[in-house]
Amino acid sequence: MLKKLLITKKIIFMYKLSKYNFFVEYNDIILFYNALTDIVIPIKFSDKDILLSLLNNLVMFQKKRLKLFNKFCDWGFIIKMEFDEISYIKFKNHQVIFNTRNYRLTINPTLDCNMSCWYCTVDAAGVKRPNKRMNDNIISNIKKYVSFLIENRLVDGFFLDWFGGEPMIYFKEVIVPIAMHIKALTKKYNIPFLHHITTNGYLINKENIKTIDEISLNSFQITLDGNKSRHNKIRQHYGNPTFDKIIENINMICDKVENSSITLRINYDRKTLTNISDIIPLIHQKYRSKINISFQKIFQLKGLNGNENVLLKKVKEEFEKAGFDINYWAFRPKSFFTCYSDKYAHAVINYDGNVYKCTARDYSEDVRIGKLKDNGMIDWKKEMLSTMFAQAPFENEICLNCKLLPLCFGPCIQKHYETKTSKATFNCKMKDSELSVETFIITEAKKRNLI
Repeated sequence: MLKKLLITKKIIFMYKLSKYNFFVEYNDIILFYNALTDIVIPIKFSDKDILLSLLNNLVMFQKKRLKLFNKFCDWGFIIKMEFDEISYIKFKNHQVIFNTRNYRLTINPTLDCNMSCWYCTVDAAGVKRPNKRMNDNIISNIKKYVSFLIENRLVDGFFLDWFGGEPMIYFKEVIVPIAMHIKALTKKYNIPFLHHITTNGYLINKENIKTIDEISLNSFQITLDGNKSRHNKIRQHYGNPTFDKIIENINMICDKVENSSITLRINYDRKTLTNISDIIPLIHQKYRSKINISFQKIFQLKGLNGNENVLLKKVKEEFEKAGFDINYWAFRPKSFFTCYSDKYAHAVINYDGNVYKCTARDYSEDVRIGKLKDNGMIDWKKEMLSTMFAQAPFENEICLNCKLLPLCFGPCIQKHYETKTSKATFNCKMKDSELSVETFIITEAKKRNLI
């Protein structure tokens, strides 16, 4: 009798429910989802009460339905009592942030632009535009810096990333010479080379598309601001409409650039989503698998105070049915970080040689993390970096107590730094989301053909 009691007591304290379990009702199905493992299990609604009763009595669950119990452990819905999920998240975050030898270098050839969108983050940040491009001396210094990293085997992969301003303004003068140098180096030392550009897409043409392919520039983020009518009111090239040219270039990239992929970012406000589906037939069916649609609310606009954006949900489903891949910024399961700039092996070199962590700031002295020198080395502000990386950005009371932590991972490292140094107040980014976690879970279940 005493032995039975001891065994029962051991089982009681051996297992517990994960704090990141979600139940979502969808028609006659219950979707059981764990945010940490990103596992979705569909359950008949008629079995809901049975499952809940088992989960509320893990001793009975293990005793009567051992195989199913073990499955729920494998899926992460039930965990061992000693397993600390927060510690695991911190551990995985440390691995992602520090345990990588794949370097990502973002370069701003200029802060100039050929358009003047009203919501521009560069203008909003108060950045001064001196009408300059990166000069040949800084281009040479960047080549020295990358050569130092690769020739000394300090990196196992290189991700070259162009930003701005509009980087294509100085395609021949800045992008091509740096890209050719880095591509040749990575080929010589047999390491992977990834090449990306964030561009408005207008300056891509039949003359430069061949060179774009030759330098393996095959990853693009291009923005549209609605259907043709809406977009042309916002994005103009010195007063001229740009929609048709950008659509033409999107199709041309998919056709002419080997292994191309495009993130088509749709910046939306209160009016943009209306008739946004007009763009679907303008992109050839055979190219849609290469295009990921990313809906991004213009940051100057406030959210819906936690309410679902019904129109956003509707158009998202329309694009999915048309063959596009869709993501939504608020939910990043199993990533264990928020933004690529969070990673230690990432830097932004501005056109003037100053080095930063984030491209969505004002490029001022107080956010500069280093300076590129003539010998190709970077003079880092180590005291600033140590403050940035001493803790994970989500190591605050609000994030650590939030059930959405494994889907969100808190603020980016730049916002985290500004909060730590009292230059900004903490703002939960999930409050700005216009799609609910329930919609996310249902969408994932559909993607996995579970419902």
